[in-house]
Amino acid sequence: MSTCNGSVAVPNGLAGLQRRSGFLVLLGGLGLIGFVPGAATAQTASLYDTSRVLEHLGSECGGQPSCITIESKQRRVAPGQRDVFRVRCPGNHPHVVGWDTEQHEHIATMVVLDDLPSTSGSTFTRIPTPERLLKVVAENKGDAIGFVTIFLGCSAEQSRTTSFGHMRSGVPFSLQR
Repeated sequence: MSTCNGSVAVPNGLAGLQRRSGFLVLLGGLGLIGFVPGAATAQTASLYDTSRVLEHLGSECGGQPSCITIESKQRRVAPGQRDVFRVRCPGNHPHVVGWDTEQHEHIATMVVLDDLPSTSGSTFTRIPTPERLLKVVAENKGDAIGFVTIFLGCSAEQSRTTSFGHMRSGVPFSLQR
């Protein structure tokens, strides 16, 4: 047996545990009042930088000849809300090649698969009926209004594209640090 603070007898193995436990309690208390870096500030910081914009990259045509870009009107999406975009290719360029966006970081955009065009040689067989239509859902995952513009690549010829992006979203600003 050993004594801790000269008054209480504590078995040898428990003396070290008692000191470590006291140290952990002290650290926990410091974390609660903000002395441990990032402990208290991480809870109050927003996950997204709601002013950051993911720029339009110009990738909607993917090098397809005779491809034109159709730009939707910019729309605002309120926090926690969704909006559905339906963007059509014109009759003289009826084939959807690809899509791109300009959007805030806290907006996630996803293609609704039912309206994707059919593509020859694709492993996915899709109904070609609304071949000229692309439907995209924009969801606001932040705590501020966000804006989205869709850019649709449309070609006069059948697309040679072998892959098609289905989602665009930003990496939360707070996770990039």
